[in-house]
Amino acid sequence: MEEIQDKLKELKDRFEKILASLDRDKLRTEIRELEAQTMKEGFWNNPKESSSQGRGSLQAAVISRKLSDKQKTLNTLNELETRIQNALEISEEPTMQEDLQKETTEITKEL
Repeated sequence: MEEIQDKLKELKDRFEKILASLDRDKLRTEIRELEAQTMKEGFWNNPKESSSQGRGSLQAAVISRKLSDKQKTLNTLNELETRIQNALEISEEPTMQEDLQKETTEITKEL
């Protein structure tokens, strides 16, 4: 059981290093900015207007993709943080050893 606890602490440290390199507040701001761009009137429906603003359908697709990627990154970070915290909380319970081993393996793959 101690081995699993050590692994979870190691995963938490790795996660915190990843968080330090990714500013979640900045990520949220970027998401809001991209969402605002996609909400502008005519962004999706008027290709001529979009092109004149330097945002043809390709640009719209690029912005949409960036938005999707950033949202996915933020969701993944939040989910991993919760999973690591939950695993640490139950790591003292011997009956959870098998489940914790599986969860530790899954978190390792995602990090």
